[in-house]
Formats: sequence, C-alpha cells, structure tokens
Amino acid sequence: MQYMLLIYLDQQVAAARTPEQVAAAVALHDPYIARLRANRRYAASGVLGATARTLRGGDGRPVVTQGPFVESREQIGGFYLIDADDLDVAVELAAECPALRTVGIAIEIRPVVRAAELAERGELVMARGAVPDGPGWLALAEASSATTLRLVDGRVELADGPFRDEPQPIAAVRVVARWDGVLPMPIEIRPLR
Repeated sequence: MQYMLLIYLDQQVAAARTPEQVAAAVALHDPYIARLRANRRYAASGVLGATARTLRGGDGRPVVTQGPFVESREQIGGFYLIDADDLDVAVELAAECPALRTVGIAIEIRPVVRAAELAERGELVMARGAVPDGPGWLALAEASSATTLRLVDGRVELADGPFRDEPQPIAAVRVVARWDGVLPMPIEIRPLR
C-alpha cells in the first residue's frame, strides 16, 4: 500500500535559514532516500517552493489568487510517497524522516486510495474537497484517516487525525509539467524545487 507523507514546516523559520543551513538540511535526506530505495519503499518525493497559486471556481471560470489555500505559518513544504505494508510501517518510516529534525514541525501520513504515476518535475497540484477524475491524480484517503508525527522535546509523538483541521482538506495530488486549467474544486499549485 502507498502512503503520502505531507511534511509541514514553519515558513518563517525555514525562510530565516542561511544557504549553508538549507544545504545541510537537504543533504540529510539523501541517506534517507537511499534507505527507502534499498528497501523498495521509495516511490517519489519533492520539495515545494514557497510561492503558491490557489484557484477557486467563480462564475464558471477559475479565480486565481497568490499564496497558499490556507494562510498560516505552517505550510506543506515537501512530500514523500512511500510503499509500506501497513500504517505501523509507514509511521516507522516517517519517524526516520530528517524533516522533523530540521524545519519540519509535523508529518501527516495519509493512505493513498487510488494510485497514479507521479512525474519527476513540475508543479504539485493539491485538490481540496473532492477527488477529481482523470489521469495522474493520486487520491488520498479522507483526512480523518490521517496519522500525524510531531517532534516534541526531541522525541517523536504520534497523534490520530490530520495535522490541521481544515474545511476542505487535501483530497488528491498530481504532479504536472504545466497546469492544464481544469478546475474541479479549489486547487493549490506549488512549484517543485
């Protein structure tokens, strides 16, 4: 089964890092990815850019706004798509993720209910509310199925439920080279770095 690890970070803390601190944090992910690949657990990953565009329906055509769907200090800064036998294994793999030891404040773990192949570069499109039909969408289980890891006083704490309760949580993701403009529901688009 596949699980999506949504990595939340504190935007202000992340933006205050020096280039050397960013490079050191990114380098921590290389051995993690190598272990996932060696154990045949790795499917995809990506670092999201800080800029975002949000599209909402309005009188039959999309209304585009700058910025993330939810204005908050905590934003999704990256993701991993992993293969795990069950939620317990997914939690173990997420607990090893170096994001929690750098600027990550939480990792939300969501089962994938409809798999699709993700492209390697482009933009991550996050659909909120309903799962869109069409090729390339990776449908996530309902937000209520989420499990969240947080690093508290140096130890990993596990909680049932999503990191943040939202009226329209992320329902599906898709990586595209260029957004095709189809708007089934509110959508947040973030560049992959």
